[in-house]
Formats: sequence, structure tokens, C-alpha cells
Amino acid sequence: MNSPKTVVAGEALHGYLNEDKTLVFCIGRSPRALSPAIVADGTSYNSSSRVIFNRLVENERGSTSLVPALAESWEVSPDSKVVTLHLRKGVKFNDNDIFTPTRDFNADDVIFTFDRMLNADNPYNKVSGGNYPYWRMMGFGSLINHLEKVDDYTVKVYLNQPNVTFVSDLAMDVLSIYSKEYADQLLEQGHPEYIDQKPIGTGPWKLDQYVKDTAIRYVINPNYFRGPADIGTLIYSITPDPTSRLAKVITGQCHFMEAPNSADQAEVIKKYNLKTSLQTGLNVAYIGLNNDREFLKDVRVRKALDMAIDKRAIARLVYNDQVVTDGHVLTSTMLGYDPNLKVDTYDPEKGKQLLAEAGYPNGFEIKLFVQPVSRSSNPNPTRTAELIQQDWKQIGVNATLVTDEYNNFIKRTREGDFDAGTYGWSGDNGDSDNFLTPLLSTQSIEKSNYSRFSNAEFDELLYLGRTTADTQERAKIYAQAEQVFVEHQPFIVIGHSMLLAIMRPEVVDYKYTPFGFVEFYGVKLETPENSSK
Repeated sequence: MNSPKTVVAGEALHGYLNEDKTLVFCIGRSPRALSPAIVADGTSYNSSSRVIFNRLVENERGSTSLVPALAESWEVSPDSKVVTLHLRKGVKFNDNDIFTPTRDFNADDVIFTFDRMLNADNPYNKVSGGNYPYWRMMGFGSLINHLEKVDDYTVKVYLNQPNVTFVSDLAMDVLSIYSKEYADQLLEQGHPEYIDQKPIGTGPWKLDQYVKDTAIRYVINPNYFRGPADIGTLIYSITPDPTSRLAKVITGQCHFMEAPNSADQAEVIKKYNLKTSLQTGLNVAYIGLNNDREFLKDVRVRKALDMAIDKRAIARLVYNDQVVTDGHVLTSTMLGYDPNLKVDTYDPEKGKQLLAEAGYPNGFEIKLFVQPVSRSSNPNPTRTAELIQQDWKQIGVNATLVTDEYNNFIKRTREGDFDAGTYGWSGDNGDSDNFLTPLLSTQSIEKSNYSRFSNAEFDELLYLGRTTADTQERAKIYAQAEQVFVEHQPFIVIGHSMLLAIMRPEVVDYKYTPFGFVEFYGVKLETPENSSK
């Protein structure tokens, strides 16, 4: 096998554009891991679950609609506490240099995948640190009672309480299915950590090589149950700077880039005959406010900071107006969105008044964390923070911008070691609960509730939303939850970004997922003269 440096180093990628069926994707940063169970970020999912793995249920390409995947069908009990899954037969796991599967996917793999995270006595529970952030933030450990293997291709999941969103939850990346046969072999060999370092799944590609901060190479799974992908080889070229990503697309070093700056659009796209994909996103960009900080405990202070921000200026200068700035946590397509909800609007004079009423007539000092990477919800966190810094200064609030390496940035945030920061969230099942619970529930503090907001009324509404079967009633519940949010203003909503990807003309039939994930199954490469413009 060639060494990773010669195969995937950035300077070597250009040659791959001339090879048939090889697509090069300029990605913004390295994944935290290539194992979806132990991560909770889009880059890691784009690099693992969306390439190497499958889930029991998945979303249709470019849509929030559910489609069968490793489960061909399912039934939910009348009390919404038991889900019966009928598994697909004939699905092959990938192989690698240390593992060749001897059997097809079956119920044992489903049981193992869940039991690893659910059962503290599972031999894999503590592997790779034993931290399952998305599993914990969704409360799956308390929701799921146990799983039962009925036969090799039937599994029942028993819940501790009714949950009408659980089938949608099965499409989440954290519930990607692992191979129990591989896990058993690794235990025997004394290397259980390889389950996360050398991942095996059933997906359309398998991991070939990975050089951290340089590139990842995947090769095709010829036995993929939906049929082999048109793209034979995928290379993820890790390129943090968005301007450099665009330059690589222009010069032919990459086919496709994520999270372009707004300044990179219009003229450049036209000049170099590039293509775009624009999709309404299920995301929210926001300024997290640490509700545990003494000066941020007063809702008047939080509202003042919100009213001082000119979000239309941010929309124009950061998003090229490809963003919805309506003050809602939920997007307009989500259950419970109320267009008549009265939210606070841009009013710096009112903000000054509120600060004075709260005991800060001369303002105060605040540190504003700046996320060090662009993301689908915010293409330029640094520019966003600079504009907010200027706006807050008008009401006497002096913000110092602070940045940090990404993993440390998230660690400090979860520990509450910050005042405010630029954050974002992308949903991954289309349900309103998937926004409100991770971002604002008490159970998600120290996980994804970065503002550390805790409100008993809000938590009760979330519980009702998960356990109420009637859709109209659920809509009323989530509308009420948004009203509670507006009253307490635990964080500042910037907006809901449109999802933009830029690609070369030979990339055909790319569909952005509404969740902001990047998927290449179904994409084709054609010569420029044959591809659509």
C-alpha cells in the first residue's frame, strides 16, 4: 500500500481530478473522530456516518422524509413505547486490513450498537473515553429501557416512556450501526480502540487512509446494498481557510467545497463557470450567553444585548442575505413555528434603557468567544463577532474577542468557562424536539445547552412534546415553548442560514441535505462539456 503522504497529501490531489470516478472534497477541518458514536459535530459525521456507515432509518436525499435503510420496515405500538424493527437481509459490512466479515448484517449488530452506549457493563462502553455526547444530549440512556432480539432480522426497542419522535431519532448519525463481529474480533486481539480508529460499517465507501489535518481517502464498497456509488474514490482535502478552499476549486485541486464566505460568491462563480447548490437549512446561528454568569442572569441584560445587534447588517455582510433573521429558534418549516410570535427587534436605545434598569448604566466588559471554524449555520463567525462587538459598544458593552483551538473551544464552553460565544446548531431529524431539547433543556447542560438555561416550565413542555401523539397538540406545545424562550431570552438568535455549496461543473446531481450534512452517494462526475451548467 502506498504511504498516506504520497496518496492523500494536499499537493498530490490535483492528479486525482484526471482519474475516472474520483471526487475531491475541500473540507474545513479534521474530524474529531471517524466514529459517529463518540462525536457530536457535523464535520465528523460528514467524514464517518455519511460515508462509511448506515442507520436503521435514513432521510431521503435532499429531504427530511424518512426512508427505510438497514430496517426495511417498522411498527410502533399504540402507546408509543415499543418499536419493532424488521431488518434488511443480505447487507454486507465493509472490510479493512485487519478484518474480513464472515456474515451479513443482522440483529446482533443492532443490539451491540445500542448496548455499547446503554450498558455500563458492555466491554466497549468505556472504550475511547466512554463519552457519547450526542447520545447523552438526546437523553437516550434514560429513554431506552432495553432491546430484544426476536430473531436474526427482528429487533424490538422498549422505551421507558412514550416518545413519538423515536423513529425519526433512528435516522440520527449517533445511531449508525457497527459490526458486532468486528467488535468481538478486536476484543480477542486486545485492540478494542480500533472500532473507533479503523471504523467498519455498511456504507457506500470504506476508509482507506487518513492523515490528520491533511486528507482522508475512501474507496468504494462494491457490495453496497443500494448499489455501488458512481464515485469510486472520495478524497477529503482538509483546508481550513474558505478562501483557500475556493482557490482549490477554481484551480481544479478540488471538485467541491463547503461553507464558502459570502464574499466568495456571485462574481467568482460566474467568472469561473462554477456551480452552486442552495438549500433552505434546518439550522440556527446564535450567540450563546452563559446564564450562570452573574451579570447575565438578569433577563434585561440578555434582552439588551439582543436588541443592540443589527442582524440585518450581519445578514448582508456575513451571509450575502442568504439567511432568515426572524428571531425564532425554530425554522419556518418546523412544527410549532408561529409567524405571529412577537420577538424583540433591533432597538439599541431600548437596550441602553434595559441595561440602566438592570444596574449597568455604563455598560460592562464581556468576553466573546469566536468559533475558530466556519460552519453551515455561519460561514464567517469572526466577521459576525466583529460586527456584534461594534454594535454592543454603542450601548456601552465592551466585548473582547477570544478564540481558541476548536476542541478546546467546545470543552471550555461545555464547562461554562465563557461569557458569550458564536455558536450554531443543525438539526438531524427535522423534528422541533431536535432543536429545543439539545439547545435549551436542563438535561443538555454541559452537552449542547451552551447557554446553561434551565427552566422547569420549558422542560415540562419538551416532555409533553415528546409524549403527545396528536400533531396539532404538539404544534401548540412547541409554539408555547418558543414563547417561553422569547420571555427569557437565554441566547440571541442570529438567523437560519441557507446552505450553499460551490462545485466544479463536472459534479452532477448533488443534493444538500436540509440538515447541512454533505453526502456524495447519488452524485455523478461527468466531463464539463456533458455536465449541466
